[in-house]
Amino acid sequence: MVMNLKADSNHKKTMYMKSQPQRYTVTLDAYILARTDREALVKAALMVEEMRKKEDNQTQVISVESTPFGSVVSRLVHKGRLTLFNNKLIEI
Repeated sequence: MVMNLKADSNHKKTMYMKSQPQRYTVTLDAYILARTDREALVKAALMVEEMRKKEDNQTQVISVESTPFGSVVSRLVHKGRLTLFNNKLIEI
């Protein structure tokens, strides 16, 4: 927390506090259209990289599942971190 001193009209010094940004954890869920599992993984990694560029954060993919239209059953494609390095997908 940052505190600054401010002189008022009576030359008394009063303290006021600047509010600092709060940190939040946000859980997102998104549907990605892709022809293959690999394409879905690459698109997910690209989304994460784009979010990292916009905000200085640690966005990451938690898992990728295949969910056909009209189905309540999903198939796990990948669980764990994904990242791109020199335009190559790295599964961690």
